[in-house]
Amino acid sequence: MPAYTRHQRFELEALRIQQRAKLLALAIRFAVLGFIVYCAGDAVKALAGQTTVTQIFVKLLSNQGFSNALAWLFGVSGVGYGYRERRLRHQDTKRLAERVRRYETAIDPGRRSSRLDSQGDYGEDD
Repeated sequence: MPAYTRHQRFELEALRIQQRAKLLALAIRFAVLGFIVYCAGDAVKALAGQTTVTQIFVKLLSNQGFSNALAWLFGVSGVGYGYRERRLRHQDTKRLAERVRRYETAIDPGRRSSRLDSQGDYGEDD
């Protein structure tokens, strides 16, 4: 057996500890996975032959009135989301435009501004 220095022995022991930690982590992952499979099997056995939430959900979605209401809900939500994002974009543009205008006039006080308004639009006459 070769004679190892103190530093080499320390590194070898650290590698052994790392390997044991990896093995332990792998064992824990498989144990948790096995427990999940075991619990899922018990849940399937308990629900065998009974009405499940999935069946209720499928029947609800197959109802024409509910499907139409859900479609309207998603459509109105999408329009509302788009309107809110547009308003936030305009607010950010206004805030940033004021900041840029302040910096530009600090650099060149005689600078003429472009025809952009505070919302970042050119206006209706363009």
